[in-house]
This record gives sequence, C-alpha cells and structure tokens, in this order.
Amino acid sequence: MVYKRGKLTKYRLLARSSELAAALPPTRTLNKENLSTYLSRYKSVILKPSFGSGGAGVIAVSTKEHHTYRVHSGRSVVYCTGMDSLYSAIRKKRRGRLYLIQRKLSLAKVGSRPFDIRVMVQRERGKWIISGRLAKVAGAGYIITNLRLGRGRVLPLRTALRRSNISGLDADELIHRIDRLSLSSVHQLNRYYRLRNVGLDIGVDTQGRVWLIEPNFHPDLTMFRRLKDKSIYRRIRALSGRKK
Repeated sequence: MVYKRGKLTKYRLLARSSELAAALPPTRTLNKENLSTYLSRYKSVILKPSFGSGGAGVIAVSTKEHHTYRVHSGRSVVYCTGMDSLYSAIRKKRRGRLYLIQRKLSLAKVGSRPFDIRVMVQRERGKWIISGRLAKVAGAGYIITNLRLGRGRVLPLRTALRRSNISGLDADELIHRIDRLSLSSVHQLNRYYRLRNVGLDIGVDTQGRVWLIEPNFHPDLTMFRRLKDKSIYRRIRALSGRKK
C-alpha cells in the first residue's frame, strides 16, 4: 500500500504506536467544530497545512476574554470576535487548502523566544543513527522557528538547553529522551515509507516533556552548516547521498 506523505497521514501512522501516541500533540483536521472544541479545551492552538514545509501558512489562535480570539501569522496579529468571525478569517488564510488543528505547546524558550529541536536520523551501514541535533530559535515576534520565514537562528542543542527556562533540567537525560523518541519515530515510519534521511522537529515544554511535532522526509540539511562545528554538517551531507 502506498501512503500519502501529508502531515495527517504521518500523524496517524505514528499514533499507531502507543509509545509515540503519548508524545504527539492532539491533532485533528481543521473544521469549525474542531476549532471550537480545541479552543475550549486548550485555549491556544496551532493551525497548519497538511501539505507543505518550512512553516509556511502556520497560524496560532488563542482565546481571550469576551469571545475574542487572537490570530497570529507571520508577524501579523489580528483579533476576531465570535467563532463565526474567527472561522471566516481563517478560511481566507487557508485558501481552500487542507489544514490541521493542533494543541499549541508551551515550548521552552531561550530568553523570550521559543525554540524547537531538529534531530537528523540517517542510515549508516544499514542502521538508523542520530547524525546531528540543533536548536531552532524563533525570531522576534514570530511563532515559527523556521530560519527563513521565522527569521530564526540556530544554536547547538546543549547551548540552548543551558540558556533555556526548562525547570529541573538534566541535559544528558533530556537528550537521551529526545534521541529515543527520534529513533522510535523513524523505525515506526519506516514500516510504511522507504526512508533515508529524516529530520524530526522535536519540542520540549517548560516542564521538560518531550513532544514530536512532525517528521520531515526531505529535510533542509543546510541549517546544520550554520553551526560553528562544521563537522556535523559534513557528516550529515555525506550520509545523505546528496551532492549539496
């Protein structure tokens, strides 16, 4: 059977594993009913296209007082009053595309800016290995950590963890959990897809809980070139089979 590569299909395949299901933020297809339910339950949600990459089209919505909602996309923030007005505004931004709604995580921050983690998992002599990790820190005023659209920057993972607001941090133990989740996710997805290079976006919340945000099957390798230690990028590129 051939499986689609959209975010919703990947989410459902990952959720077949009880171990991984616990690390997935609650996610559904976006419609008006699910939007209302998720905002009532979680207060803040992320909306994103099922197909697409790089953070394009991502919208954050949060509940305010008196049936007012804050809608944040790019660096733009608007307010809508009432669910009808909110959903109408979102439909205009969707432009007919299939969107997902997901609980918004309280991501750990470096200073005042949220960050997530990119973990590269690649094959080496037939075995899946962790070939690189870094932290992607969102630019000022952005909700996404994408380096281009979100004006973000990269940091070595340990540097970001050391500067973060994660409570009771044990960096070695946390990185171990990040690696275990990353490898388990790729082993699960490899049952359904032929994979070679997988870039996993991992979130860590302020309590140190590790979340799988999404897997990328055609990851941008060049973000690792921004690290001071160039050997990480060289190794990733060599394992990737790509020329650049």
